[in-house]
Amino acid sequence: MGRKNQLSTKGTEPHAIAIASVPTIGSQVRPIVFTILGTGISGFILWGISEFLSLRGVVNLAASRIMLLLIWVASTLGACAVVRAIKIRRKVLAVSLSSVVLACSLLVLDVWAPKPSVRSESTSESPIEKTDSFSTLVPFQGESKNAPIPMDINFTDPHSEFYASLFQLANRSDKQPEGWPAYKNRKFESPDERIAFVTRLMQVDVFRSIYVLQAGVSGISQTEGVGLTPIHKKPIVPPDGVPYPAKEVLALLSDNEFFSPIDYALWNSQPLMPIGTHVSFIEHANPEKGEVFTCIVRLERPGYFRIDFEIQPGLAMNNTFPAGFSNQRVQGTTTYSVTVSMKYEIQRKNDDKQFHAEQYAIWADSLFDGLQKQMGF
Repeated sequence: MGRKNQLSTKGTEPHAIAIASVPTIGSQVRPIVFTILGTGISGFILWGISEFLSLRGVVNLAASRIMLLLIWVASTLGACAVVRAIKIRRKVLAVSLSSVVLACSLLVLDVWAPKPSVRSESTSESPIEKTDSFSTLVPFQGESKNAPIPMDINFTDPHSEFYASLFQLANRSDKQPEGWPAYKNRKFESPDERIAFVTRLMQVDVFRSIYVLQAGVSGISQTEGVGLTPIHKKPIVPPDGVPYPAKEVLALLSDNEFFSPIDYALWNSQPLMPIGTHVSFIEHANPEKGEVFTCIVRLERPGYFRIDFEIQPGLAMNNTFPAGFSNQRVQGTTTYSVTVSMKYEIQRKNDDKQFHAEQYAIWADSLFDGLQKQMGF
């Protein structure tokens, strides 16, 4: 029998090849990148919200809303990254909806957050502030109720004009002028009564001197042993000056013991003051807090400026006159040291272009310099 040769196919069948999944570099790095990106965006959003609240309350409205816009951009970028990382259909629609929701949330935050006040927007710049002072001396003789300020007979004394003004304000005739309010009762028994009198006298003289400084002085002065000399003092013109109502000045001084017929024409002359200015006299003292008796002449336009001229008494020296002062009777004279201080605060008005704070500072400084030149030692 013939042998039939058969080839065995056993072991020759094809084998299935197992393919192992090998991680790529991109798949390993992507989670790290998303983590860093997410952390950065989240940190920026938290910082942006904090900065938004700070800007809204302190600086201005526009800057805070710019910060909201940056928060919205950062949040939208974060939403894009999240949508790309997850398996979701219609990714564009998801990003768009996320962007709208974020915008609505930030709009609610903008409405909820308190708006900056009108004052912080209109006067965002710091006001102009200054404090300055000088000292002067006031002789006082309390034996006479109607003539407590002695006359300086040294007409070459550089302070003679100052002492002549005090003499005119404080001294009154023994007989009351007809048709004039009754004299106020003066008491000089205690040190506090004498100090209060001198301080109030200086308060009125400071205000009177401000009037004279702003009006200017022209004339001729005659001095014994010297002869005639011309007088010409240029007025200190206030900014935005308008006539100050005489009725307000008279109402301020009508109950003051230093209001005399001699000065009636001066107070009725309506010298210039900055528009909107109000003049007031203030007194205060709190011995429990160590405060001394203080009188203030205040020039103020609320919301624009406030200028205070403060008068405070100091040491008292018996039986002596100020340097340069001359009078025949020195016994019984008490000379008081008095400090005159100027304190002002002038706002920079961004919402009123007609108001120039620097001009008001120059005006206040000029008044102080004029007072110091006339009264200071």
